[in-house]
Amino acid sequence: MQRRHHTLITLPTGQPAYGSRRIAARSVRIFFGLALVALVTAVAPASAQDVVVPCENAPETINPTATENCPDPVTPCVDPPEATAPETGDPAYCDAEPDPDPDPDPDPDPDPDPDPDPDPGPTPGPGPGNGGYRLAGGDGGVFAFGDARFAGSMAGMRMAAPVADVVSAGKDGYWLVGRDGGVFAFGAAPFKGSLGGAPLNAPIVAAAATPSGNGYWLAGADGGVFTFGDAVFAGSMGGMRLAAPIVDLAPTAGGQGYALTAADGGVFTFGDAAFKGSRAGRPLHRPVTAITATADGYRLIAEDGGVFTFGDASFKGSMAGKPLAAPIVAAVPTGDGYLLVAADGGVFSFGDAKFKGSMAGKRMAAPVVAGA
Repeated sequence: MQRRHHTLITLPTGQPAYGSRRIAARSVRIFFGLALVALVTAVAPASAQDVVVPCENAPETINPTATENCPDPVTPCVDPPEATAPETGDPAYCDAEPDPDPDPDPDPDPDPDPDPDPDPGPTPGPGPGNGGYRLAGGDGGVFAFGDARFAGSMAGMRMAAPVADVVSAGKDGYWLVGRDGGVFAFGAAPFKGSLGGAPLNAPIVAAAATPSGNGYWLAGADGGVFTFGDAVFAGSMGGMRLAAPIVDLAPTAGGQGYALTAADGGVFTFGDAAFKGSRAGRPLHRPVTAITATADGYRLIAEDGGVFTFGDASFKGSMAGKPLAAPIVAAVPTGDGYLLVAADGGVFSFGDAKFKGSMAGKRMAAPVVAGA
């Protein structure tokens, strides 16, 4: 009879036991397996939500909300239900949308044009523009309206002859011209000479400034023309027989010519001024007192406020047939209109001309004789 050999082993209970080699080996494997399970259980995390994975590995982790575009430096990915984004909006969490600040100092009200309406300075030419105008009395008094600045006058001063005209040098200056050819400059208007003290065949009745404001023309009642500064002499009616005296002069826009008008409505053009017609030989209710030029034409204004247009000059209205306290003595052209000026200081505006005030009804030392 064959004898079996038994091996003594010690069970986990501490009691000795006998068995075959197979049982002994199996017992050893079971022992070490239980020990390994206990060790793994001791170090395992309590829940999957406590797992922290670097953002750079987020796409390979169990967190489905982790994004591939995490901020630098890398920050932990936290499951969204338990994470709260910071109030600053910084992208501290992988599931938060990055909120970079492209304009750290935005200007909600930029001012691209800090000075939209710069002052261009004095505006040379026949008038200060639609913004204002001046009236002149025969005694040298000056009355300014709108943005036309008062820069002095000859009122109360002894003059050799009454004032015949006032000529604007823009908003900041003007000239007064006497019937003897004397010229008095005020404000920004430059003095370029005069006829004061010189013998004249006829009194000066009109004057006009050059486009640059650096010169002027004087016109006599006999049609004589006198130039000063950069004013161009293009001819005159001096020494020629006239049916009626000259009453006004209007230069062209380029300053290379001018037109003279007579009291009977006759028109005489010189230089680049084009003749577009006249009222000569036609009946007039009252004599013509003024002329204003346009780009390719002109207007004649009568003492009763009638307006006659020629060439491209447009008719914007008149005072003809309306009662006037005093006759019309001057006209001031604007962009697409005109002002009529009466001897009592009344001002009547037509077209785009803006009314800025008048001397009508106010006491004056002498009647108004001109406007600009």
